[in-house]
Amino acid sequence: MQLANRIVPVVGDFAGDRTLRSIGDYVRRYGNTIDVFYTSNVEQYLFMDDLWRQFYDNVATLPISQDAIFVRTFFGSLMRQCSNPRAPIRTPVTSSIAEFLVTHRRGEIETRCAVAELSR
Repeated sequence: MQLANRIVPVVGDFAGDRTLRSIGDYVRRYGNTIDVFYTSNVEQYLFMDDLWRQFYDNVATLPISQDAIFVRTFFGSLMRQCSNPRAPIRTPVTSSIAEFLVTHRRGEIETRCAVAELSR
């Protein structure tokens, strides 16, 4: 998939005003959509720096497919923060990007624990 340019690693400021929006412009220019967004554990840092809202707002500008998913990983610090995280530690989990963005727009995501609860 990577040789076919279907997996593209990105380094940049995901909460900034250029990185994700430029990716979205590129994908749209070729008439494609994003099906999988692997965040690894970057969200934990965005929550620590209070930049997570900007990140999710940027994701909302991407041309995502109807079935697009986030793939993310949580580490041990989440267990100490959340009373009942559904996401297993160090195991990649997924969530629907479309459903996640609806929940974000409703203001129902305020913590990493909420992100973990929406992940399976």
